[in-house]
Amino acid sequence: MTKSAGEYFEKEFGKSKILMFSRASYVGAHRTSGIWFGDNH
Repeated sequence: MTKSAGEYFEKEFGKSKILMFSRASYVGAHRTSGIWFGDNH
């Protein structure tokens, strides 16, 4: 999902830098976004 979102943002905004975090993850997702594991407190 993060890869397709990144492709969309690149299409819409060109080569602008985008900060994207994902709450859910799977193996390899770290390649296209940061991963937030939630508040651990």
